[in-house]
Amino acid sequence: MTRGHMGHIALLSLAIAGAGCAAKQDGGTQPADTSPPPATESTQPSSTPAPSPEGSSMATSLSCALKMAPRLVAGGPVTVTFDITNTSSQPLYVLTWNTPLEGRILNDMFRVTRDGVELPYVGPMVKRAPPTPDSYVTLAPGATVTREVDISNAYGATTPGAYGIEFRGSLMDVTADKAKAPPADGAFQGVDVKCAPVSTTLAAK
Repeated sequence: MTRGHMGHIALLSLAIAGAGCAAKQDGGTQPADTSPPPATESTQPSSTPAPSPEGSSMATSLSCALKMAPRLVAGGPVTVTFDITNTSSQPLYVLTWNTPLEGRILNDMFRVTRDGVELPYVGPMVKRAPPTPDSYVTLAPGATVTREVDISNAYGATTPGAYGIEFRGSLMDVTADKAKAPPADGAFQGVDVKCAPVSTTLAAK
Protein backbone atom coordinates (compact mmCIF):
# COMPACT_ATOMS: atom_id res chain seq x y z
CA MET A 1 0.00 0.00 0.00
CA THR A 2 1.43 3.36 -0.95
CA ARG A 3 1.82 6.25 1.42
CA GLY A 4 -0.87 8.19 -0.53
CA HIS A 5 -3.44 5.45 -0.02
CA MET A 6 -2.70 5.36 3.69
CA GLY A 7 -3.25 9.12 3.90
CA HIS A 8 -6.66 8.88 2.25
CA ILE A 9 -7.70 6.07 4.61
CA ALA A 10 -6.65 8.08 7.66
CA LEU A 11 -8.61 11.15 6.51
CA LEU A 12 -11.71 9.03 5.86
CA SER A 13 -11.50 7.46 9.32
CA LEU A 14 -11.26 10.90 10.98
CA ALA A 15 -14.29 12.13 9.04
CA ILE A 16 -16.38 9.12 10.08
CA ALA A 17 -15.33 9.48 13.72
CA GLY A 18 -16.12 13.18 13.69
CA ALA A 19 -19.59 12.57 12.25
CA GLY A 20 -20.26 9.97 14.97
CA CYS A 21 -19.29 12.40 17.73
CA ALA A 22 -21.48 15.12 16.23
CA ALA A 23 -24.42 12.74 16.03
CA LYS A 24 -23.91 11.67 19.66
CA GLN A 25 -23.84 15.30 20.82
CA ASP A 26 -26.97 16.18 18.83
CA GLY A 27 -28.82 13.15 20.18
CA GLY A 28 -27.96 13.93 23.81
CA THR A 29 -29.27 17.49 23.74
CA GLN A 30 -33.12 17.69 23.87
CA PRO A 31 -34.96 20.96 23.15
CA ALA A 32 -36.62 22.61 26.18
CA ASP A 33 -40.33 21.82 26.58
CA THR A 34 -42.10 25.17 26.57
CA SER A 35 -45.68 23.78 26.55
CA PRO A 36 -47.75 24.53 29.69
CA PRO A 37 -48.12 21.73 32.25
CA PRO A 38 -51.33 19.68 31.99
CA ALA A 39 -54.25 21.02 34.00
CA THR A 40 -55.07 19.15 37.19
CA GLU A 41 -58.54 18.89 38.77
CA SER A 42 -58.79 20.82 42.00
CA THR A 43 -59.76 18.82 45.06
CA GLN A 44 -60.78 21.95 46.93
CA PRO A 45 -64.50 21.78 47.74
CA SER A 46 -66.65 24.47 46.16
CA SER A 47 -67.94 27.07 48.56
CA THR A 48 -71.70 26.74 48.97
CA PRO A 49 -73.74 28.71 51.47
CA ALA A 50 -74.77 26.75 54.54
CA PRO A 51 -78.48 25.94 54.68
CA SER A 52 -80.43 28.45 56.70
CA PRO A 53 -81.76 27.10 60.02
CA GLU A 54 -84.64 29.58 59.86
CA GLY A 55 -87.25 27.12 58.63
CA SER A 56 -86.67 24.58 61.40
CA SER A 57 -86.48 27.23 64.10
CA MET A 58 -89.74 28.80 62.93
CA ALA A 59 -91.51 25.48 63.38
CA THR A 60 -90.65 25.50 67.09
CA SER A 61 -91.67 29.16 67.39
CA LEU A 62 -95.28 28.63 66.32
CA SER A 63 -98.13 26.64 67.81
CA CYS A 64 -101.60 26.19 66.41
CA ALA A 65 -104.95 24.93 67.60
CA LEU A 66 -108.28 24.04 66.00
CA LYS A 67 -111.62 24.51 67.73
CA MET A 68 -115.22 23.78 66.76
CA ALA A 69 -118.56 23.06 68.38
CA PRO A 70 -119.08 19.38 69.29
CA ARG A 71 -122.51 19.37 67.66
CA LEU A 72 -123.83 21.22 64.63
CA VAL A 73 -126.87 21.03 62.37
CA ALA A 74 -126.46 19.43 58.94
CA GLY A 75 -127.02 21.89 56.12
CA GLY A 76 -125.75 24.84 58.12
CA PRO A 77 -122.26 26.33 58.48
CA VAL A 78 -119.53 23.99 59.73
CA THR A 79 -117.20 26.52 61.29
CA VAL A 80 -113.65 25.71 62.32
CA THR A 81 -111.63 28.17 64.39
CA PHE A 82 -107.89 28.33 63.70
CA ASP A 83 -105.49 29.84 66.26
CA ILE A 84 -101.79 30.38 65.63
CA THR A 85 -99.48 31.66 68.37
CA ASN A 86 -95.98 33.08 68.23
CA THR A 87 -94.11 31.45 71.12
CA SER A 88 -90.79 33.17 70.32
CA SER A 89 -89.35 36.45 71.62
CA GLN A 90 -89.36 38.19 68.23
CA PRO A 91 -92.04 39.22 65.73
CA LEU A 92 -92.84 36.70 63.01
CA TYR A 93 -94.34 37.36 59.59
CA VAL A 94 -96.57 34.59 58.24
CA LEU A 95 -97.87 34.32 54.68
CA THR A 96 -101.62 33.79 54.98
CA TRP A 97 -102.02 32.03 51.63
CA ASN A 98 -103.54 28.55 51.66
CA THR A 99 -104.24 28.71 55.39
CA PRO A 100 -107.30 29.62 57.47
CA LEU A 101 -105.54 32.96 58.13
CA GLU A 102 -107.10 34.18 54.88
CA GLY A 103 -110.54 33.80 56.47
CA ARG A 104 -111.76 31.64 53.58
CA ILE A 105 -110.89 28.33 51.97
CA LEU A 106 -109.11 28.64 48.63
CA ASN A 107 -107.27 25.31 48.54
CA ASP A 108 -107.22 21.86 50.13
CA MET A 109 -105.91 22.83 53.57
CA PHE A 110 -107.85 20.32 55.72
CA ARG A 111 -108.30 16.59 55.90
CA VAL A 112 -112.00 16.03 56.51
CA THR A 113 -113.64 12.67 57.21
CA ARG A 114 -117.25 11.66 57.65
CA ASP A 115 -117.83 8.41 59.54
CA GLY A 116 -114.17 7.54 58.95
CA VAL A 117 -114.20 8.12 55.18
CA GLU A 118 -112.11 10.98 53.80
CA LEU A 119 -114.05 13.56 51.81
CA PRO A 120 -112.61 15.04 48.61
CA TYR A 121 -111.89 18.73 48.34
CA VAL A 122 -114.47 20.35 46.05
CA GLY A 123 -113.69 24.00 46.73
CA PRO A 124 -111.96 26.58 44.53
CA MET A 125 -108.35 26.42 43.36
CA VAL A 126 -106.93 29.88 42.67
CA LYS A 127 -103.96 31.20 40.71
CA ARG A 128 -102.15 34.08 42.31
CA ALA A 129 -99.77 36.88 41.48
CA PRO A 130 -96.62 37.09 43.66
CA PRO A 131 -97.38 37.97 47.30
CA THR A 132 -97.06 41.48 48.68
CA PRO A 133 -96.41 42.64 52.26
CA ASP A 134 -100.20 42.76 52.71
CA SER A 135 -100.27 38.99 52.12
CA TYR A 136 -98.56 38.51 55.50
CA VAL A 137 -99.90 38.67 59.03
CA THR A 138 -97.63 39.98 61.79
CA LEU A 139 -97.43 37.96 64.99
CA ALA A 140 -95.91 39.87 67.88
CA PRO A 141 -94.03 37.85 70.52
CA GLY A 142 -96.59 35.83 72.48
CA ALA A 143 -99.49 37.00 70.28
CA THR A 144 -102.24 34.79 68.85
CA VAL A 145 -104.12 35.36 65.61
CA THR A 146 -107.55 33.73 65.23
CA ARG A 147 -109.55 33.11 62.07
CA GLU A 148 -112.76 31.18 61.36
CA VAL A 149 -113.58 29.28 58.18
CA ASP A 150 -116.66 27.38 57.06
CA ILE A 151 -115.70 24.00 55.58
CA SER A 152 -119.21 22.87 54.58
CA ASN A 153 -119.13 23.75 50.89
CA ALA A 154 -115.42 23.14 50.29
CA TYR A 155 -115.64 19.55 51.56
CA GLY A 156 -119.29 18.67 51.12
CA ALA A 157 -119.81 18.58 54.88
CA THR A 158 -123.57 18.93 54.56
CA THR A 159 -125.06 15.58 55.55
CA PRO A 160 -125.48 14.09 59.04
CA GLY A 161 -122.58 12.08 60.43
CA ALA A 162 -119.50 12.11 62.64
CA TYR A 163 -116.85 14.44 61.23
CA GLY A 164 -113.14 14.70 61.88
CA ILE A 165 -111.15 17.76 60.80
CA GLU A 166 -107.37 18.07 60.66
CA PHE A 167 -105.23 20.96 59.37
CA ARG A 168 -102.71 19.67 56.87
CA GLY A 169 -100.08 21.73 58.68
CA SER A 170 -98.23 23.66 56.01
CA LEU A 171 -97.43 27.38 56.13
CA MET A 172 -95.99 28.58 52.82
CA ASP A 173 -93.64 31.20 54.26
CA VAL A 174 -92.59 32.36 57.72
CA THR A 175 -89.79 34.79 58.49
CA ALA A 176 -88.50 36.92 61.34
CA ASP A 177 -87.14 39.50 58.87
CA LYS A 178 -89.77 42.02 57.81
CA ALA A 179 -87.70 42.89 54.73
CA LYS A 180 -88.18 39.29 53.53
CA ALA A 181 -91.95 39.38 53.72
CA PRO A 182 -92.10 38.60 50.85
CA PRO A 183 -88.56 37.49 49.88
CA ALA A 184 -87.23 39.30 46.81
CA ASP A 185 -85.84 36.07 45.34
CA GLY A 186 -89.05 34.11 45.87
CA ALA A 187 -87.31 31.63 48.20
CA PHE A 188 -90.10 30.92 50.68
CA GLN A 189 -89.39 29.34 54.06
CA GLY A 190 -92.10 26.71 54.36
CA VAL A 191 -92.96 25.65 57.89
CA ASP A 192 -95.00 22.69 59.11
CA VAL A 193 -97.08 23.21 62.24
CA LYS A 194 -99.01 20.58 64.15
CA CYS A 195 -102.58 21.19 65.26
CA ALA A 196 -104.52 18.58 67.19
CA PRO A 197 -107.49 17.36 65.11
CA VAL A 198 -111.04 18.18 66.16
CA SER A 199 -114.38 16.45 65.64
CA THR A 200 -118.04 17.27 65.52
CA THR A 201 -121.35 15.60 64.87
CA LEU A 202 -123.73 16.96 62.27
CA ALA A 203 -127.24 16.21 63.34
CA ALA A 204 -130.29 16.10 61.13
CA LYS A 205 -132.52 19.16 61.27
